[in-house]
Amino acid sequence: MPVNLETATMFLIHVRSPGSSRFVPMDWIDGLKNKLFGGAVQKTGQLHHALLKRSVGFEAKHSNWLISGECRKQLWELNELLEQEIRQGDTTELYLLSDAKATGLQLKRPDHWPADSLHHLMDAFREQILELGYRLQMSDLRISVNGEHRERHYLKPVSDSVVPDAAIDQRYGNILIEAWGAENEAKNLKVLATVYHDRLYSPATSGMELLSLLTTGTGLRLS
Repeated sequence: MPVNLETATMFLIHVRSPGSSRFVPMDWIDGLKNKLFGGAVQKTGQLHHALLKRSVGFEAKHSNWLISGECRKQLWELNELLEQEIRQGDTTELYLLSDAKATGLQLKRPDHWPADSLHHLMDAFREQILELGYRLQMSDLRISVNGEHRERHYLKPVSDSVVPDAAIDQRYGNILIEAWGAENEAKNLKVLATVYHDRLYSPATSGMELLSLLTTGTGLRLS
């Protein structure tokens, strides 16, 4: 289990030197913190970075989530929020980003959704995108010193062109799926498709089309 830097620091501050009634000097504490956590932690605020690996228990819950009806319900609610935001721009849970370089959404987990909902959604989105001609470039987990857990899937289109000098089909662009918050209780979810404007690449397919596909469950095996 990753060690919390703040907790460790408070513990060190109250440690006394053997045979002494004085507290341990702060410069000694700082030196030990650097040995334990590394100088990079002090600069970036990042305590832990590793590949994201789902437990057997989570995978079992995820399979049940897909077929139980909870997945359909949450996707339907998410699609309703997306359509409302497109039409009126007045939702409090969903924010849309759309410009020349990127298209995406950011969702704040609705209060009535279970705490682990966004972890299931991000994995479902990953599976949908893989069915659209993508490969998984990376899945990782970052834990900050304040305890925030940030999980990410990063996907890139598969390049299957065999014609020399042909433009590369970038599909919807490179896609980032990210969920963050407390451990196993993410409060926020982001999906962002970033595109290239370069003669080496074909024009990207609409990012709004991608969001519509994801929120309607296209490509998911729900039974």
